[in-house]
Amino acid sequence: MRPVLTHLALHVRDLDTSMAFYRDYCGMQVVHERAADGRRVVWLAEPGREQEFIFVLVPGGPGKP
Repeated sequence: MRPVLTHLALHVRDLDTSMAFYRDYCGMQVVHERAADGRRVVWLAEPGREQEFIFVLVPGGPGKP
């Protein structure tokens, strides 16, 4: 079976602003949200494509405020 890209994790400076961008300009919606290491992690997908491709938004990251 050929590998398929299903998730893309993005470190973002401002989680709420990034969520609004992907919602308002790309039509994505939150499909999962949880706390990891005291930070919110949000999964977004286009409606109907939740099983195909997910953006995972993670606040901060190595060397980032």
